[in-house]
Amino acid sequence: MCWSTLMAILRASSFWKWISAQTVRIIRALRAHFEGIMDEPSAKTLELNQHTRFIIGSVSEDNSEDEISSLVKLDLLEEKEGSLSPASVSSDALSDLGLSSLQDGLALHVRPSMSGLHLVKQGRDRKKIDSQRDFTVASPAEFVTRFGGNKVIEKVLIANNGIAAVKCMRSIRRWSYEMFRNERAIRFVVMVTPEDLKANAEYIKMADHYVPVPGGPNNNNYANVELILDIAKRIPVQAVWAGWGHASENPKLPELLLKNGIAFMGPPSQAMWALGDKIASSIVAQTAGIPTLPWSGSGLRVDWQENDFSKRILNVPQELYEKGYVKDVDDGLKAAEEVGYPVMIKASEGGGGKGIRKVNNADDFPNLFRQVEYKLSLN
Repeated sequence: MCWSTLMAILRASSFWKWISAQTVRIIRALRAHFEGIMDEPSAKTLELNQHTRFIIGSVSEDNSEDEISSLVKLDLLEEKEGSLSPASVSSDALSDLGLSSLQDGLALHVRPSMSGLHLVKQGRDRKKIDSQRDFTVASPAEFVTRFGGNKVIEKVLIANNGIAAVKCMRSIRRWSYEMFRNERAIRFVVMVTPEDLKANAEYIKMADHYVPVPGGPNNNNYANVELILDIAKRIPVQAVWAGWGHASENPKLPELLLKNGIAFMGPPSQAMWALGDKIASSIVAQTAGIPTLPWSGSGLRVDWQENDFSKRILNVPQELYEKGYVKDVDDGLKAAEEVGYPVMIKASEGGGGKGIRKVNNADDFPNLFRQVEYKLSLN
């Protein structure tokens, strides 16, 4: 029988009505079957249905809401503190949390965090937390008052561009919505070069306000510390975010911002300099007893006292720092002879491969040394 003949027969008959009738009978039979089962629900099922559905984070408090993969129902033991004893947590629930079992003396407590309800460790690391506390506040000012801060930040200057600026605004706006129920509670000011404006960059559309800055190399704009400070004071803003690259590793930026009462969203200038500068960081490593390759400052160590360690003071004296670098070609040749060829000439504040040259012998040293000097003068 050909296909056209079959289709004609189907159209001429009541085949489709018969299919519909059979489907209805099957559905009714299935419904009756399951209603019979549900007439006598188990006590466990009733107990679970009475509980709230919680969003459960990892047992570690370090995890963010982004890492929550699913909603888990837990059989909560009704205790005064709202804790979960080992006996009250099912194996399936523990499996969803990434745990095999709960040890004695360890209980999981439900805590409302800034973004939702989470489980936190209890036991030896137990913290005094009000489990009924509501972390949602109305404004940044109320947030600072409630959590014991000392500076209200309502406007942030982003001293960066591209994907770095986009990620910063997205992250803070998401947090702002979860905290204040208003993603625009914190406003953003961005710096825009003619090149960024011509490209119609995404971060410009996301910002609340933008400030035109000169184009060209980044020392004219995003790496220009004086320009960043001037914009931050003129707008004005309460904080500056530099992201990565550009001026983000320049200790002068947090230092100048601090002097003008503007917060820098990053490490303090002392830590940035001591660990970001190649000479200073090598001296810190040698002081801590960490093995380093032979270099022009081999053996230099900071004479830190016990109270410096207790206060967590990290500082390399200027006179000690100056002993670690070479000042000119002649000074460099002497250091290279002590280290032994081949050697690498590195700029102390260079980055991304800039200001690095390999020297195989003393004859090549002067020319390559001047190349490094010239390269750095351009930046």
